[in-house]
Amino acid sequence: MCNVESIYLIRQKKSNHNTVRLYLFILMSFTIEMAGAQIGPAMYELSGTQDGTIVRLFLTLNQGSTCNGIIIERSTDSIHYTEIGTVSGICGNISKPTNYDFADSMPSPNAVNLYKVRLGSFVTLPIRVFFARYNIAGYALSSNPSHVKSTLYFANDTRQKFVFRIFDQSGRQIYVADDIRDNSYDFDTGHLPAGCYIFRLTAEDQHSIEGRFTRD
Repeated sequence: MCNVESIYLIRQKKSNHNTVRLYLFILMSFTIEMAGAQIGPAMYELSGTQDGTIVRLFLTLNQGSTCNGIIIERSTDSIHYTEIGTVSGICGNISKPTNYDFADSMPSPNAVNLYKVRLGSFVTLPIRVFFARYNIAGYALSSNPSHVKSTLYFANDTRQKFVFRIFDQSGRQIYVADDIRDNSYDFDTGHLPAGCYIFRLTAEDQHSIEGRFTRD
């Protein structure tokens, strides 16, 4: 690796400035090449979450991981990726972990957004973040009509306990789940006959969210 001591020795031994620049360039190139080779699946951590109207991404390069530049990319079809941010220069640190925080201000609404990061020549595995844009009733559904399952997204910053119910069109309750404390809930629809259904999400403070979905 190229460090201050090696540069100082080169300057002491070489009097010709052109030669010094050449040696420094060789050492710096060697450092960058080695840095790119140090990134691997076990050398980074990548996660993401919705934060209000943006998706926030968190990248950690573990101790000893370095790379020449960072490129953040987003996709909704897992095939075509668009660059949404960059960090130039040598990234990471050989002696301690390095954290990076990125904000995607234009994620695709009510869809799974896929994110991957290019760390020099190494590309991370993609992560999936569903970005919910709530309708006027205060919820978003991941799929409607639903075939096998769907996910209901709703605001629950205070982590209240909710009860989720499904009713058929006659008003008969056909499903109930309680003790929901997250801001999303996955429910199966594959066992339901084709048709229209009503759902109701009721919080412990008795405010409720109501909507409809179709099982096709």
